[in-house]
Amino acid sequence: MVSGCALLIDYALTITLSIASGADALFSFLPPGWRSLRFAFAVAGVLVLIVLNLRGVRESVLPLIPIFLLFLATHIFAIFYALASNAPAIGFLAGSLSTDVKSATGELGALGMVVLILRSYGMGAGTYTGIEAVSNGLPVLREPKMRTAKTTMRYMAVSLAVMAAGLMLGYLLYRVGPVAGKTLNATLLEKISAGWSPGLGRAFVLVTLVSEAVLLFVAAQTGFLDGPRVLANMSIDKWLPSQFSLLSERFVIKNGILLMGGAAIVLMIASRGSVTFLLTLYIIPLNLLRHSRKL
Repeated sequence: MVSGCALLIDYALTITLSIASGADALFSFLPPGWRSLRFAFAVAGVLVLIVLNLRGVRESVLPLIPIFLLFLATHIFAIFYALASNAPAIGFLAGSLSTDVKSATGELGALGMVVLILRSYGMGAGTYTGIEAVSNGLPVLREPKMRTAKTTMRYMAVSLAVMAAGLMLGYLLYRVGPVAGKTLNATLLEKISAGWSPGLGRAFVLVTLVSEAVLLFVAAQTGFLDGPRVLANMSIDKWLPSQFSLLSERFVIKNGILLMGGAAIVLMIASRGSVTFLLTLYIIPLNLLRHSRKL
């Protein structure tokens, strides 16, 4: 029951956080005067996905491949460009980081440093949702299901590690810091393309951020697709009405979609679409899942 409730919270947060992050990425490129519309755009995004899923949207991989490849190509190019154009500074950066770590440890103490690292880890723990989605979606994977799931998780782990490490190195090399109304990726991309021709630079930033936004909106589908499956599993153990176990009936799927979408809208309104706040909330269901699985 604890695992099921944690997963339902997790998937509602997945919908909310994915759309809020996608809106942040998209509005990072738009003029500052448009940023007041970001919250309304995020709420509208949840409503659009609810309507699409009620009309029968399902796991369709082929149409998403070009979007994923575009996202992969632009981000890998940005990472390699950042590393290649700042190669002489990498050695200096390593020494600077070592000094910063020693300085932070001296100011915070060993325990404070551990707490800081754990907090940073927790803020990024939402990335585990994709791995959980593969586990929970095992029944719909291609045969042999176990091997397909392991291969998928392996690709996800490698791509996540490379992408996260590469982007963080880019942030450090270009001294990327918080900028009001912009994501860190948007700031990094603007700094990378600063020396290019204006048209080429803006086009690169736009294409990269749009691919991010679209992929994040697609990631929100995890909650709409796997949420009803969790409801079905919980109904088998009598934690929910038995009608939820009949996933072949359109009315039951409709109830699950409305439940997940409604929860996402409530979270979006309560958080005002704050990605930082939503990431903090992510720690709660993830810890519940870990402890319940140990039990």
